[in-house]
Amino acid sequence: MIKSHQMANYEWIEAVEPTKSELNDELSKVNISKKYFNYMIDTYEEPRATYDSSDNFGAIVIRALPIKVSSKTTTLPIFIGFNQTTLITVCHDSNQRGLAADTNDISSLQLRIMAILRSIVDNFFELLNDMSKEAEGLELSNRKVTNERLIAISDLKRKLVYLRSACEGNVIALEQFKAMLAEDDLKEIATKENRQLVDDLIIEYRQCQNSFEIVSTVVSEFEDTFGNMLNNRLNQTMQFLTVWSLLLAIPPIVSGFYGMNMFLPWAGSKLSWLGTVIFTLFLGGIMLWYLRKNKKL
Repeated sequence: MIKSHQMANYEWIEAVEPTKSELNDELSKVNISKKYFNYMIDTYEEPRATYDSSDNFGAIVIRALPIKVSSKTTTLPIFIGFNQTTLITVCHDSNQRGLAADTNDISSLQLRIMAILRSIVDNFFELLNDMSKEAEGLELSNRKVTNERLIAISDLKRKLVYLRSACEGNVIALEQFKAMLAEDDLKEIATKENRQLVDDLIIEYRQCQNSFEIVSTVVSEFEDTFGNMLNNRLNQTMQFLTVWSLLLAIPPIVSGFYGMNMFLPWAGSKLSWLGTVIFTLFLGGIMLWYLRKNKKL
């Protein structure tokens, strides 16, 4: 879907999940380089900012979340291209349309770009709060290690890998965007106020990146703690089984001797079986005393 909005001072071309043919037809109406076509259509495009002085056209690609962050944590690129009179936004998810559509009341092209970048990072912060609460829930719950908790930690850690990578790329793209505003052809856009807005956005995006790294570190600590708990539980189980295997090895030894066809003390007595039981318990007690004395239990 591609819509054209005629604003007060510029034209806004909004593309949501566009096809290649739709983009080709629309770009043919705008005097921009074809190299931007790949930036628009590629769902795996990395964050970047670039400016082409030949056609006086700049572009920034930012990884963004869908509006409904509770259902997805996959990031997709949003393309923002602009010159003095035209703004082009390309989203690859219909839920991402709200990130740009919420700024419909902004008449300035420059302020709209800043507002879109702001809404993207605000969406990341919303998800960050949810993931922080989820991590806090893992910490406050009981220390019992279950498969469900291990799966939850693994899923949370996997999501954080993608989000940290996206935030890191977004910070780089904004720094490139800030450097791009130093071009002479962009003096109208690169006003003092707009440069200050970009600086503020870089701070916000960097703060978001650091926050995701902190949550990721906390989740990794949980994972290590649960791993240590499982190892400790395994060690206790192996210790228990080792002690019982040593104790259960004594009766076969004693009964084996008295089962041989040879003379043994007290073997002819009617109560010799009782003697073997007492002797077995005696040897078992000595072993338990030795293990406890040497702190093996």
